[in-house]
Amino acid sequence: MLVKRLYSNYGDWIRSKFRETKAKSIVVCDGKVVHVSDDEYGPPDEVVNEIENRVGKPCYILTGAPLIEESSRWSDLGNEDYYPTLTIHIGKANWDGEKVFREGVKIDCERACIILSNELKIF
Repeated sequence: MLVKRLYSNYGDWIRSKFRETKAKSIVVCDGKVVHVSDDEYGPPDEVVNEIENRVGKPCYILTGAPLIEESSRWSDLGNEDYYPTLTIHIGKANWDGEKVFREGVKIDCERACIILSNELKIF
C-alpha cells in the first residue's frame, strides 16, 4: 500500500532514479537517493540502519520491478501471519496462453500451491 502511494505521487521521479543509477533497488531518505544496490531485495538491514542513524530519519527501500509481495493481495492465515495471494491460470499443455486465460482454470493461491502434471500449462 505504501509503495503504491509513493509511486502514485512520485513515480516519474522514482523511475528516473532507477534509469540513472541502473540499480535494482534504491534507498530514498528525505527526498534523496542515499544508497543504490544491485540486490533486487535491497541492501542488508545493517546498511539501512546505519543510513537511518546517520540521517536521523526513516528511509524507504524501493525495488525497480515490483516484488510479488508488493503487487499481490495479502491473505490472513491467522495468528497475525499474512501471505501473498498468487493467481495461477491452468490449461492443457497444448493450449496457447490466450486459451488458457479464456478457458482454463483460475486459482487464487492463498497458501503454497503445488501442481504436478505434464498435462498442464501454468501461467
